[in-house]
Amino acid sequence: MILLFLLVNATYQTVIYQFQANFNIIDGWEDLEGYSNFFTCGVHKYFGSPNNFFFISRIFVDLEPHSHIKMEAEFLRIDDYAPLYFAINFIRMDYALVVSDQNNICGNSNSEQIHTISLIYSHNRRSIWIDSKFYNGGLKSFTLSIIKCQYESAGCIENYPNYQLYWTLHQYSFNHKLITNFDGWTFATNYITNLFCGRCEFVEFTQITYSTQIPPHEYILIRFFKDDWNTIIVDYVYGKQTISTNYLVEILIKNHYGSELLLDIKTQSNSIYSKIRDFELFYSKSEVQIQSFKEGCLEQVYDTCLICREGWIQDEFLENCIPICGDGIIQGQEECDDANLISNYSCYQCKYKCIEFCQICQFGICLQCVDGFEFSLNRQKCIPICNDGIIQQFEICDDQNNIQFDGCYKCQQNCDLRCQLCIDQKCQFCEIGWELRDNKCYSICGDGLIVQYSSEQCDDGNQIKNDGCFDCQLECKSNCLICLNYQVCIICQDHYQLEGQSCIPICGDGIIIAGFEDCDDGNIEPNDGCYQCCLDCEKGGFCKKCDNQYILNNQTAQCQQIEYLNNQNQDIDKNKDEIKNPLNILCQRNFILIDDQCVNQCGNGLLQEQEKCDDGNDQPADGCQDCLIQQNWKCITIIRDSPSQCTYVKAPNLVINYLNMTQNKQYISIQFNEQVKILTNQLLSETINFELLNIDKKKWNSSLNIIQDVGLYMSFGEYVVQIEVYQLLEFRPILKILLNQTVVNINNAALEDFERSITLQYPTYLDEKQKDYSNKLKSLNQYIIYGLSGITGWRVIC
Repeated sequence: MILLFLLVNATYQTVIYQFQANFNIIDGWEDLEGYSNFFTCGVHKYFGSPNNFFFISRIFVDLEPHSHIKMEAEFLRIDDYAPLYFAINFIRMDYALVVSDQNNICGNSNSEQIHTISLIYSHNRRSIWIDSKFYNGGLKSFTLSIIKCQYESAGCIENYPNYQLYWTLHQYSFNHKLITNFDGWTFATNYITNLFCGRCEFVEFTQITYSTQIPPHEYILIRFFKDDWNTIIVDYVYGKQTISTNYLVEILIKNHYGSELLLDIKTQSNSIYSKIRDFELFYSKSEVQIQSFKEGCLEQVYDTCLICREGWIQDEFLENCIPICGDGIIQGQEECDDANLISNYSCYQCKYKCIEFCQICQFGICLQCVDGFEFSLNRQKCIPICNDGIIQQFEICDDQNNIQFDGCYKCQQNCDLRCQLCIDQKCQFCEIGWELRDNKCYSICGDGLIVQYSSEQCDDGNQIKNDGCFDCQLECKSNCLICLNYQVCIICQDHYQLEGQSCIPICGDGIIIAGFEDCDDGNIEPNDGCYQCCLDCEKGGFCKKCDNQYILNNQTAQCQQIEYLNNQNQDIDKNKDEIKNPLNILCQRNFILIDDQCVNQCGNGLLQEQEKCDDGNDQPADGCQDCLIQQNWKCITIIRDSPSQCTYVKAPNLVINYLNMTQNKQYISIQFNEQVKILTNQLLSETINFELLNIDKKKWNSSLNIIQDVGLYMSFGEYVVQIEVYQLLEFRPILKILLNQTVVNINNAALEDFERSITLQYPTYLDEKQKDYSNKLKSLNQYIIYGLSGITGWRVIC
């Protein structure tokens, strides 16, 4: 018997872990005293301590089903021959020992010894932990093997022989080193670490509950590890058990037929805590149990189908019925059936054909791409995931970054995006606004052009400081010391004060600012020769030139205020009466006098209230025409009194795709190539209209399925429209889709093609007469099959 036992176990023995100190890898072992490390004693390498206490532990989790474990280990003993302590799951083990004496290599006067231990231990849990301790020396090697069950059984549950072949693992919890998986459990998250199991965690509690749904069953087996002698009560609704033992706990619940299992585990005293881990739940099936009626089966005994229904055939390998593909009838798991087995774009082998590199596909719609690919809404296909370090089809390179000019950008070996002529990954010619240096494109600062995707914030065509733009970077306004966002001045420079958003000289401080002040006498008194920092000629002198807003009266040598004309062309008689000379009539800034009328000067590069833009020219198709912003352009004025800068913004596209046809219902996908929004409170789905050209409205119907609607906020609009035609046609119908709202993207560029058309497939409509004929033919086929079965049975009996 012993020999047979050894032979059987040797056949099923599998090595699952090996440790060699020669590799200098701790590999999960925990040093519990802090003295252990890798040392050398002559030719012997060991993990431990040459002159201190040696105490280590380790946990092994997720073991395969087994009935026993086998351990073999070598320890180096230095000048100490006391018995070696070796424990499994907190239980001290007896083991077979072989001692090999060595010479005095590294210790004191005593010689060293190699202790080789081995043991076989009955064990069938998913986790196991080991701890060992002694003085002076350490672990040289360690091997852990499992011995599989004699019968293929979940959890190797062999102490209930009548059910050992019918156990099924339902769930296991708290089975890792650190507690992570607790599905179905409710408890206060309180964990405690134990040194002797490799610093693993236990759930500490006074009360803990568990609930789960179990498939049809008869018996339930609960196993867990308990790390204390405190009494706990396990209540499972149909009864309760009191557990006073520790370590390996096993509870068998007989004749439990309910689909729900409820456990309430609590300590006998509310003031005392208990600790558990490695919870396992098994259930047993009856020896004969029909799981469910098989789809497509006509006659079934237990789990075996004897005769399939019409339109189904028997699969001898899977032992079930599968629908006949190619008979024109959609049944079971078939998505389509076009009555043939010819490969085409729409339906093949009763599945809608999906796009390339798609892993999960339903009704022709790709739900998940294969590994290394992702679905692109814009392109409606699975494309390689760039920057994952794996070169897939269509990728030339993948350096896991988006850094330009490093030889690989967007998984393609190409030149800079601003390069117009690229030869052998070297740029030969750049776009306008960029210059070529060392085969790379750099933006040109000072050319008056603000190029996209560059570091330029502005470009006023000069290198003058304090004019709002210097070195192509925005700066504060003139004479401003501190500003906000390059637009709002907060603090002016010395001798300047803030008025509105501009810094002007402080008049009356006695300091003359050249170019702004003619004089500054330190006061604001008029008629003293200097008033408001301007020379005052009206005291004892004759004025030669007046300030702005005033005009010189040649008869009195006095300055008179000018009555301006505005853009509404008000009457100018008042100024004509006061100022006889018509050449003295002035218009407001940015207006010119034409035929005694002030006309807005569009195209001078100065933006006025009546203008949406002013780019300083009258060129067409540059974004600003007649001082109005053209469609799909965006114009801004970066610096006050400077021409508008216009940029073309690409409009969104409406993407229409034909999906499939199922039982006369045709499905069409409607979506956009980027995120869009609308400008009203009415959702886009409420304003989409459909029309089938040349078909009476009473002969067809449409319904809109909303996947993601479009409203006032940005979103990827996506819809699926269902079209059903209630008549047979000699032509393929054309569906017209009309969007009755303005749709814009993030740059407010409007959708241009708001009306699209798509050609549908021929309808497969059956009227009532055709359906009645089909049902009668189907009944006739059934009678023929039953008749042939009866004749065959009669011949067998005879």
